Amino acid sequence: MNFFGDTVAIILPHSHLLAAVSALWWQDEDPRDKRTATFPVLAITGSFADYVEGKDPALDLALTTSTPLSMVGVLQAASPRGEDSVQAAYKNFMDDPLHRFIPDQEETINTLGYRLLGEKILDGAVRIFELNAHEHPNSANAYDSLGEGYADSGDTQKAIQAYRKSVELNPGNNGAKRMILKLEEKK
Repeated sequence: MNFFGDTVAIILPHSHLLAAVSALWWQDEDPRDKRTATFPVLAITGSFADYVEGKDPALDLALTTSTPLSMVGVLQAASPRGEDSVQAAYKNFMDDPLHRFIPDQEETINTLGYRLLGEKILDGAVRIFELNAHEHPNSANAYDSLGEGYADSGDTQKAIQAYRKSVELNPGNNGAKRMILKLEEKK
């Protein structure tokens, strides 16, 4: 599957006609994907002995194990039980050798927090955003989202603190600066 695609519109300089031109060369994957590799969701270890004996550990796992919960499922299930439960569930999930190839989960955790926020599950969203800030203490985005979670749940003081931490990590975060001013006026 190799082809040009994803057209962009251009206006030809002399005739002023509108033309659509292919902008991306697709070659078996999304050309915008900058990952160095695609890692497995579940890590299965095979050995030469398995090969000699005709065993397939990946197939064995597929045939004998029920569908494992994703990280999102694990965090959602733990969320109603409180912040400690969410952090323990995350740690257990990430420490499981089956998940050793899973890349950093900041974006996945943040997306879950916003989904819960959109569903008006404010306590759950805040717990997820707190987890993200705890696991990614140098992420301005994690603290910005935490600030939004606190603000939406009515905890103005914690929202201001989270937004300030976001600005400390990213002084160019003008959205967080505006939210700090707005929340301070509200106090």
